[in-house]
Amino acid sequence: MNTSTTKALIIVSFGTTHDEGRAQSLDAIEEIAARRFPDWHVCQAFTSAAVRTRLSARGITYASLEEQLDRLHRQGFSVILVMPVLLLAGIEYEKICRTMQLAQNRFKTIHIEEPLLASYDARISVLRHVCQSYRTTAADGIVCIGHGSAHAANRLYSLMQEEAQAAGLSQLYIGTIEAAPSFDDVSARILQARCSRVTLVPLLYTAGVHTAEDIAGRQEMSWRTRFEKAGIAVYAETRGLGEIPWMRELVLERCRQAVSLAESAAGGV
Repeated sequence: MNTSTTKALIIVSFGTTHDEGRAQSLDAIEEIAARRFPDWHVCQAFTSAAVRTRLSARGITYASLEEQLDRLHRQGFSVILVMPVLLLAGIEYEKICRTMQLAQNRFKTIHIEEPLLASYDARISVLRHVCQSYRTTAADGIVCIGHGSAHAANRLYSLMQEEAQAAGLSQLYIGTIEAAPSFDDVSARILQARCSRVTLVPLLYTAGVHTAEDIAGRQEMSWRTRFEKAGIAVYAETRGLGEIPWMRELVLERCRQAVSLAESAAGGV
């Protein structure tokens, strides 16, 4: 990483204790970004204290955003760009925004990008890539499964379903593990469409317990098990989105655009 510059790009995520998924998604983005933007110091931050604590117990250290900002301030960095590797503007994004607001007077320029699915174009791009990656027959469905929460941002999942239908992605179904649309909501639509096979795709940037157990697992209440009990054949993707090359490229393109804008706003420093 470049420590001879005054510009820093912080890639911020919830984090994950899943070693392979972390290496292939979050760490991979950091490494590629460091090569593509040599005039920037690239680093990571995890918002989840629980994830950081569990990793620390295994001798693996990741900083919080507060810690990264403190370190960069002490080292004399003046231009800070935060790239949240989050899909929605939910609780974690709000935490990042509050942290940055407290730090805004410590740097010449500090900027945060929107979550990955904030715009219509970004959402449709991701959904089209999913459909192209998991080609289906007329009797198949592709089920994208997000985390879900009680936060108002959860409405975006239902909006994405509407946008997918309007864009002609009729075989795409969107649900969440912990909120709406629920498994029951999605399965009712799958049964009505008489799908004989579904592909389950985690709408999660990193793979972890939710992917391994709630989506693709053999537990009684996993999406895989419940679909199979309904007589529907299942293929379950076990990678998080960030492990898939096209998604990494979408994130890196967002980084490139943000870096260009940040340099312009900072007067080319």
